[in-house]
Amino acid sequence: MHTGMFRVCRDRRLWGTEQSLYKYLSEQPCEGTYSVQVLADPRLGRIAREAWLTVQMTPVQIQRPKKVSAKDAPDQVPLYAVEF
Repeated sequence: MHTGMFRVCRDRRLWGTEQSLYKYLSEQPCEGTYSVQVLADPRLGRIAREAWLTVQMTPVQIQRPKKVSAKDAPDQVPLYAVEF
C-alpha cells in the first residue's frame, strides 16, 4: 500500500473502468465547505475578498499509465482523491 500525498496534473484513468479520475471525483458529494481570505494583489488588479471552497473526496484506484513499462510497477495504485 502506498502512503503519502500525490498531486496529479493530468486526468487519470480509474482501474477496471473507462471512467476518469476528474469526472468521478466531480460526481462525489460535498464533504464540507471552507471560507478563506484571498489577499489583494494590486499587480494583478485583484481586491481582497472571501472565497468559499468545497471539498470532495473518495477512495480510488488509479490505473498504471500504458507508457510505464517497469516490470515492478503495480497495475493500480489505491489512494484517496481529494479536490477542493
